[in-house]
Amino acid sequence: MRVFHHKLMLAFLLSGILYGAPSSYIDITPRQARIGDLISVNLILEFDENIEIKAPSLNRESQWGEFIVLESTLQTERRKSKPYKNSYLIKVTVLDTGFQALPPLQILWRDRVNGEWQSLETDSQFVYIHSSLKNLENIAEIYTPQRISILSSGEWLTLIILLILTAGLLFYGLRSRKRIPQEKIAAPPLSPEALAQKALYELAEKKLPLKGLYKDFYVELTFILKRYLEQRYYIHIIELSTTELLPVLEETVTLQEFSAMKSLLQGADLVKFAAQKSSIERCTQDFNLVEQLVLMARNHVTENSQEAGFPDVV
Repeated sequence: MRVFHHKLMLAFLLSGILYGAPSSYIDITPRQARIGDLISVNLILEFDENIEIKAPSLNRESQWGEFIVLESTLQTERRKSKPYKNSYLIKVTVLDTGFQALPPLQILWRDRVNGEWQSLETDSQFVYIHSSLKNLENIAEIYTPQRISILSSGEWLTLIILLILTAGLLFYGLRSRKRIPQEKIAAPPLSPEALAQKALYELAEKKLPLKGLYKDFYVELTFILKRYLEQRYYIHIIELSTTELLPVLEETVTLQEFSAMKSLLQGADLVKFAAQKSSIERCTQDFNLVEQLVLMARNHVTENSQEAGFPDVV
């Protein structure tokens, strides 16, 4: 049978050469494989030098019937004697069992002088695909499942001990909870004026101007003022710069208070950000100004900080 096949192929090739038409031949290795195995398909085209060939495009992951193309390469051989030879090495695989057919491929060709395209079809090829299971006859016997215990005796003992310990901890926790004294009622929050007076007292105790820490003094003093105004008038100004803050204050406080706070804030910015030197007298003046603004809100106007019970700022 194989000898007859080769003779038939040889006769087909010779007929193509004699009449000028291209000839084709497909060689498949192996002819039997298993699901997912790599199968090599060698498509050979032989033609004269005056023939132009347009072979089908078999790209990676394209379908050729039931086969999946994994790789495709072309090798052209130009001989001194006619015909020329194109070898297409195509690697495919298939995911089904039984006889699988490689359908014919249509190849277009034409005479370079005539220019009319004609078609040539390859022969259908068959490959037998076996199951991936090597032996389906020796199937293991199926036994009735045996009932097994969820936990061993040791695991049951451990579980019981853990349950006893958990119950003891819960009982102890409930008894201890009864002995916890009631929380003391928290003192009511300080008013904005009281909170500002407390912060001013603590700032005066630090005596920062006497230590030459003018920048630190103005950072704390302006923060006390901003926090007091924010809590008193319910406005969000802590994060505002002086340029952003002044228009807000102008619409909130009196003209006299605005003028005094504007001078204080702008002078404090020069110390904090422009490294301008201040003086103990100026620090005392600004401290008294903030103190008076706070005390005026409580209708306790005093002449200086000593009468309000504050220590000297310096």
